[in-house]
Amino acid sequence: MMTGSGVLKSVYLHITEKCGHRCDFCYAKFGLGGFCHADFSNVIRIIDAVSNAGVKNFSFVGGDPALHPQIVEILQYTRTTTMMNIILMTNTARIPNISIKDVAPFIDVVMVTIHGDNAIQHDSVSTVDGSYKDLITAMKEFQDNGVRIEVAFNITPRTFNQVTSSIDALFYRGIKVTRYVLQRIAPIMDKDGSMILSNNEYIPKQSQINVAMSQIVEVKKKHNIPIELVDPFPLCVVDKAYHDLITPCKCGLTDVSINGSGDVSRCGADPNYQLGNILNNPKEDLILQLWQHSNDLMHFRDKRYLPEQCQICSLKSRCGGGCASRCNVFRRMDKNHLEVFKE
Repeated sequence: MMTGSGVLKSVYLHITEKCGHRCDFCYAKFGLGGFCHADFSNVIRIIDAVSNAGVKNFSFVGGDPALHPQIVEILQYTRTTTMMNIILMTNTARIPNISIKDVAPFIDVVMVTIHGDNAIQHDSVSTVDGSYKDLITAMKEFQDNGVRIEVAFNITPRTFNQVTSSIDALFYRGIKVTRYVLQRIAPIMDKDGSMILSNNEYIPKQSQINVAMSQIVEVKKKHNIPIELVDPFPLCVVDKAYHDLITPCKCGLTDVSINGSGDVSRCGADPNYQLGNILNNPKEDLILQLWQHSNDLMHFRDKRYLPEQCQICSLKSRCGGGCASRCNVFRRMDKNHLEVFKE
């Protein structure tokens, strides 16, 4: 399972494209996988293949995976047949027709996305009134039933200065967050590599990025919890004082995504990275074959997609150029991907 880039540690399985929220920057609403809910038998086959590959962390993603009609059976199967750490990445933290107490034994971590430091802002993004309050209530119930709570927070021009206040608000409401994950909004790409939505208006400018970085330092000191920037910014737009907070994107280095049809992708938000299908191939260890030998992954790990100014930079291996999907978008448009961060 080893490659020059290390071990395949995490797999994200997109089991549904259905979601009760309508965030206008989200890739899920475009139905890029070509399915609504993943077929149950396909999900089981994928779970078996990933478990047999020795993967440690298995995340159910959507849309909102809580809305898959057989999510309880899927979670129970994963718990009883594998040793993987089970993460439910959900917008609601609530599964219809079953209590949190009854489903909690099948889940190790519930990860939710918070859109700001207050209910009004969160609800305006989700487009569902009361969604922040309902999410807090559900998170508390999972927490009371022994499930760890992790939170994802998107850094945008509207939220860049709310990193500290957003997590303060959760602790004030009794949510003991065990990990805080900071994300960027990615462009939405079609399967042919064309851009559906740039989402440039959600990308913070350089001065805003550094405010967010300063708040990461503050949160680490204040709450002593792991806080991670999973969709990194290029080092050249970040003050040197914060360079240690930046690590290259893990997609393709330790993580991959799979959709409900069995397609394996380096990045779940960019279907242009199609590596193969583990359901349409007789090789039982196909996921490891792809991980070890995919030309697309080799291309990514060698940073060959980066533009010339990044290729000659002494920080290339440490930086990675930021979001690979956005780099490729700008490269296809013959533009400098760093332009989006300028004031």
